[in-house]
Amino acid sequence: CKDRPTPPRGCRSCVYLHCKKCCQIRQHAEKRRCPHSTHTVQSDESEGVSQMSSANTSHRDVFYDPSRPLTKAHYDARARAAQEYQVYTNTLAQQKASEEQMKRNVTILFWDSDDSTAEEFDVNTPVYPYFSLVNCPGSLRTVLGITEDSMIETYDVEKRRWVHHELKTMRDISDSSTLLYRARGIRTGKGMTDEEARATSRGQSKKRPPSTRKSAWPLRYTCFMSDGFEAMETTVGTLAQRFEVGFPGMGGYKKTCWNWHSRIWRDATDEQRHQAIVAGTSKEGEWRNLVKAVEKSQDARTSER
Repeated sequence: CKDRPTPPRGCRSCVYLHCKKCCQIRQHAEKRRCPHSTHTVQSDESEGVSQMSSANTSHRDVFYDPSRPLTKAHYDARARAAQEYQVYTNTLAQQKASEEQMKRNVTILFWDSDDSTAEEFDVNTPVYPYFSLVNCPGSLRTVLGITEDSMIETYDVEKRRWVHHELKTMRDISDSSTLLYRARGIRTGKGMTDEEARATSRGQSKKRPPSTRKSAWPLRYTCFMSDGFEAMETTVGTLAQRFEVGFPGMGGYKKTCWNWHSRIWRDATDEQRHQAIVAGTSKEGEWRNLVKAVEKSQDARTSER
């Protein structure tokens, strides 16, 4: 049309002075309405132009607003996304709250008489990582038999012996999830010695000390070796996979080394294991001393034959 010297017939009222076809193309390009009744383009939402009658849109510029979704589906999608995000954040918050709640739970083992089996109680600690019997339910304090005027015996991991606590005595339990208590005057109980050894082992630093040998494994102290062997027993998988769970970061499973030291642990008597574990990170608790003790016992049995 622009190449013609005069506008096409019947198109003199066109704002562009174009024919219908060329006018509609230009309306799309410039987003501008033409007042000619036959040239009007029926716009839709996908082009960002609202439908209007020709009487109300004469010479009006209509532009697409990118800040607005194009259709109702976009509004629905945005609402769904916001709802899903809210559900996700709520779920994440609940998971974190559950993890914190688990940290605040502690198990109490209590012996009320000699040679008795320990009673087990799960208790929440409202002021974690600090624990005091005064914050426990009254029913539990009744079972333990402790009042404001009495005392109770509990196992102290750092001192590695039983000590007396009052009702309001506060203790740090950040490195322990099991607390041992017994009535005053009680000296023996089923499983008490084993629980003492486990508590001592758990109470040691979580950072395992270096080995006395060139190899990273075996570990230097028996208490940490005991933790590794126990973890392997509760793990499913190949021997190499279980070793990595029980002794992570030790350079991997070595068959010859494993066979030798696992045999030492297997052949050690309960008394030998207990003494080495209770010794903790002292010289008496070193793994090499347990190896010597086991080998000495084996030599003695061999000579008797």
